[in-house]
Formats: sequence, structure tokens, C-alpha cells
Amino acid sequence: MYPATNSSSFYLSFDFMAYFRRRQYLRDVVSSLSVATYGFATLANVIVILVFLKDGLKSTSNISFIALAVTDVYVSIIWTLSQAVLNTWLCGPFLGLGEYLFTYLQPSAEAMSTVGSWITAVITWERLCCVALPLKVN
Repeated sequence: MYPATNSSSFYLSFDFMAYFRRRQYLRDVVSSLSVATYGFATLANVIVILVFLKDGLKSTSNISFIALAVTDVYVSIIWTLSQAVLNTWLCGPFLGLGEYLFTYLQPSAEAMSTVGSWITAVITWERLCCVALPLKVN
């Protein structure tokens, strides 16, 4: 039935420690990239808010873009904190930040994300009206 060879040749050699080291390394890289991306999004949206506030709230478009930037800043900050708490043990169990974050702030970030989607829909509708009815829309 089976070839007459050493039975140990049928076992597949697998280095579990190397697997877990690679997996941890990948997790660290993804975590760092996520925090960097959310941090950049926060900084960029704060700059957008400052530019539009300096320019003034003269049109409905400016108000819509500021509202969208505010929702994006809120979501970016909450997701940055989430990544930091999930991927380090520094903030999670010792400060109790993880429980507070996932109980109260995460659902509010999801609600703000939904609000941001609706604001994007309003901006799109406003732009559509400006193109479709150029003389009737201010």
C-alpha cells in the first residue's frame, strides 16, 4: 500500500514560530499604515475646515463641505483611536479606554459616517441642480 520509506518523510515540516512572527510583522505594518492613513485624513480635513472658515460661509457649498470635513475628522479620530487600542495593549486593558471606545464612541462614529454619506448625497444633488438648471439655482 504505502511505499517502504521512513514514516517521518510523510510529515510536513512547518515552523509555527516563523509563521506567527510573519503574521505579527504583517499586523504591525498594517496597523502602522492604518494609523498613518487616519492621521493624514484628520490633518487634511482640519486644513479643509480652516481654509473654508477663512474663506467664509458665504455659500451653501462651503457649509456643506465644512460639515463633511467635520464628520470626516470625527470618524478619522475615532478610527485612529480604535486602531491604536486594538493593536496595542498600552491603552486597552490598563486604562479601560477600549471598553469606552467600543461601547460609546464607535457607534457614534458609524452614525457620523452615515451623516457624511448623506451630506455627500446633498452636495451631489446640489451640483446636479446647478448643472441641470443653471439659471434657476444660485
